[in-house]
Amino acid sequence: KTNGLKGKMLRRKIKKTETQDNIIMAFLKKHKTKSWTPHEVWKICFTKSTPITSVRRSISDLTNDEFLVFTKRRVLSPYNGKEGLYKLNTNTI
Repeated sequence: KTNGLKGKMLRRKIKKTETQDNIIMAFLKKHKTKSWTPHEVWKICFTKSTPITSVRRSISDLTNDEFLVFTKRRVLSPYNGKEGLYKLNTNTI
């Protein structure tokens, strides 16, 4: 989602998103036997300047594109909610 961005700002946002997706994919490829929550991926791969919602969006996009799979398992998040576990889809890699 680009929230109505155009031109140079849109291109910059797309490039940043692609980079974030690549960081997540590289991490999950290194740890392909383990499942991860978006919060765990965010904490390990990114600084606090990257919003957790942005990491969740990347994980959702990668899942929709079938690079990742939702394990249907949920664990307690640091915010006392439930957070899903995702892992690399080894059938497409």
